[in-house]
Amino acid sequence: MNAYQIKELKDKIERLRSLDQHCLIFGAANHTYDLQECLREEDIKTFENTHKVQLPIDYRNFVRYVGNGGVGPYQGMFGLVHSSHIQQPFKGEWTLIQQKYTQDLAIDRTQLLQFHMESLLQHLNAEEIADMHTLALFRKCMKLDIALGKEEGEYYNFYPDYCEEHELEDYFKELELDNESITGYIPLFNYGNGHLLALVVNGQDYGQVIFKGKQGEFRNHRVTFYEFYKNWLDTHLANFEHLDLLLKTSLPLSSIVQAQLYQRQLNYSPQDIIESILDINDLEEATVQPKRELLKQGLSTKTKAEPGPQDEEPKDHLPTDDNDPPKQGFWGQVKNWLD
Repeated sequence: MNAYQIKELKDKIERLRSLDQHCLIFGAANHTYDLQECLREEDIKTFENTHKVQLPIDYRNFVRYVGNGGVGPYQGMFGLVHSSHIQQPFKGEWTLIQQKYTQDLAIDRTQLLQFHMESLLQHLNAEEIADMHTLALFRKCMKLDIALGKEEGEYYNFYPDYCEEHELEDYFKELELDNESITGYIPLFNYGNGHLLALVVNGQDYGQVIFKGKQGEFRNHRVTFYEFYKNWLDTHLANFEHLDLLLKTSLPLSSIVQAQLYQRQLNYSPQDIIESILDINDLEEATVQPKRELLKQGLSTKTKAEPGPQDEEPKDHLPTDDNDPPKQGFWGQVKNWLD
């Protein structure tokens, strides 16, 4: 991650903070878009030397120049902490898959070839098929869309725990492993409920973001830290900035509320975004219009808090004589002096 990308992430975090004033995005109420203090270079080197690893450069530059945790996907980003999971290298997704399913799939290889040899031979020769691992053959069948071609009812019986009708790809989305199998990582993002996203810093799949469930569930996102973090920012900024732009136009509010979001299954609606951008709690026209005018002028829409008891001017509670003359301000005193 270079200097441009560092500035890019900082700017996008600040932009999202300014738009999501109600902390709508999942987990934002926890981190409130705050970044923890950056680590010193000597602190990072001490960590690397202690664990005998070299942190991926994009993550290393983030904790060095952006922040050591805080704002981030899900419930927020962990800071860099010492972890016993780093010492043993990560075996890699493919190795873990083979270890998990080699025995089961080997039993079914004959049946797999029996059902699909004719289709496979249209794309591979016999020698290539013989050299392929059973799992690779399975993936090839699925990719060629022949897994659903013949005897699909019997085909599902090969893998009853993992293959649901028309959803064979779920077989590869997530593995269920014992926790000891997942090593060589540092905690990255708090997924909630004991789950986390981690960064591989030792072993195969180095520099990639993986999902680690509390009971050993595993999934490889096949992206780097920078790609994952930037995608999270871009996904939400696309929605917030889209509504922000519409609010600066002359479109009626009723039309803006019906705007389509760029990604579904989010925990907020267009109305939620509008209220967050304008820092209001309802969409009454009398409330919305003045805020829209502020937006058009490039001014802050943040509502100033009403002064509480602690903010009021201190009162003199000393007893007073009713015959005392009224207190005068500075200019009143000047006038009396001139007179």
